Amino acid sequence: MRLLSSILLSVFFCGPAAFAAAGSNVGFISSLGLSAGAASTVNKDKSIPKIDLLYTEVLGDMGYNFSYVAPTLQAAYRYLGQRTDPDTVNSINVSGMGYLVGGGLTFVYMRYNLSAIYDFMGSFDLAKKSGGGDKVTYSDASGFHVTARYRWSPHMDISLNFSMVDYKKKTSGATVTELDDNPVSQTTYGLGLAYRF
Repeated sequence: MRLLSSILLSVFFCGPAAFAAAGSNVGFISSLGLSAGAASTVNKDKSIPKIDLLYTEVLGDMGYNFSYVAPTLQAAYRYLGQRTDPDTVNSINVSGMGYLVGGGLTFVYMRYNLSAIYDFMGSFDLAKKSGGGDKVTYSDASGFHVTARYRWSPHMDISLNFSMVDYKKKTSGATVTELDDNPVSQTTYGLGLAYRF
């Protein structure tokens, strides 16, 4: 127990520098990946019921690896296509495209790495316009991406991907609606490939 406490204190106070001394794989890292899988959208009061979708997402990230820990910036561009028949959910269609930007940490060990990214910015445009013919955009995004990767060649990774994002503002034409108490949530989970530069 004392040994575990010492290790945790060392990591907390010394940060990445403590890991840098333990290995030689230090330097800038970056990758460009593609993931795809299942997704869902819902809001808190269920005026948008749970709707099933398929998603495709392009992920780009860059960071600096201190042997085992890499502070990381990430940008994502995603497309979601609705699987649920709109006729069964009051003609609601939440297909569309959007982007997310975030930052966090990537933990690196041999051929494996695990990224935990906090998404602090983003928006999502619905493909279908409102009943009045206005473009509908959800913004003020916050959430997270978690990605587990295995390096199966010097430049290629395979990955498991998960994300959950809340949108707290809706813009329809000139009308802006705050959704702080009733955010629209997107959840994705799938598989991916990434090219490591």
